[in-house]
Amino acid sequence: MPSTRNPHQALREAHQIANTHGCFVREKHSGRSTFYLLYRRTSPPTLIGQRSTPNGLRTLVCKACNIN
Repeated sequence: MPSTRNPHQALREAHQIANTHGCFVREKHSGRSTFYLLYRRTSPPTLIGQRSTPNGLRTLVCKACNIN
């Protein structure tokens, strides 16, 4: 079932949720596509995962931060 959430809104929510729960998001541009990388704030930062869409990133952030 496709999400009706605006991609820009999903990206903003993912950034806010990640920041609140000790994580951060980086964008990686590769050619014509963009990948969103989720890291845990540790020293050094730990990569949790990557997604290619803002809605996929929001889902990953919710799972990693244990948000329903």
